[in-house]
Amino acid sequence: MLIDALLDDGDLDAAWREAVGRADDRQWQQLADLPREPRPADALGVYLRLTGYLAAPRAELRCRRKPMTILDRHGL
Repeated sequence: MLIDALLDDGDLDAAWREAVGRADDRQWQQLADLPREPRPADALGVYLRLTGYLAAPRAELRCRRKPMTILDRHGL
């Protein structure tokens, strides 16, 4: 609830801070979908986690081309 309120108020830095340990996947994606200019590494980390790249064994990564295409399209 707090994260949603901060996003609604446009307080993006506070929303990123409060998200750690509290945000659900929907809120993380909402944060990552914001303009990436101020926090590109944070946005990339969210996308990698949501697509399973951080937990996937290396052999599985070769089979997952589509998410990387999406990340490339967004300049990440």
